[in-house]
Amino acid sequence: GREDVHGLATDEFGCRVLEQVVLTCSEVQSNPEDHLSKCLGEGERETTIARLQALVKSIAKLSVEVEEEDEDDDDDDDDEEAPSPLAEDRIGHRLLKRLVKAKVGGGDDAKGDLGMMILEAMEGGMAEKWTRGNRSAFVLSAILEFGSEAAKKRLLALLKPLQSELQNDKNASKGTKVLVKCASSR
Repeated sequence: GREDVHGLATDEFGCRVLEQVVLTCSEVQSNPEDHLSKCLGEGERETTIARLQALVKSIAKLSVEVEEEDEDDDDDDDDEEAPSPLAEDRIGHRLLKRLVKAKVGGGDDAKGDLGMMILEAMEGGMAEKWTRGNRSAFVLSAILEFGSEAAKKRLLALLKPLQSELQNDKNASKGTKVLVKCASSR
């Protein structure tokens, strides 16, 4: 389930395994003549692609939100920190940046682009929150640098009303400063 994906994406070793699975499946999707694609056969290749698309959508949703656990759980782990969205996690945000950079989910095809999926998962006022967060701002910078053209345009439109405020923020995080620099160079 999504909690398993979140667990992998926020673990040092798990995020690398998840990244390799996504990149390998993405290669199968983009290159039907690839050796691995031929080894899978047509039926298994299509199943692999469908699973990849579901996994990428799950990662995009988890970048913004984490499913709430049942309150009925008998675990007495009240000391345990609540899981954060991937974009705010110290490991998860780096996974998102690497996957956006690798053009996972479609490259310049806006429909399947992970960057576009992340932007679609962000609701209303979330853009301002993401620009202020250090890690999430770095994810947005990756989308500006490596996302599809449609994702870049959409993000620039979201950033436009916030641009001057972000530029003048003396207490801006490093991620926000990089995002402002990236956005103003476009």
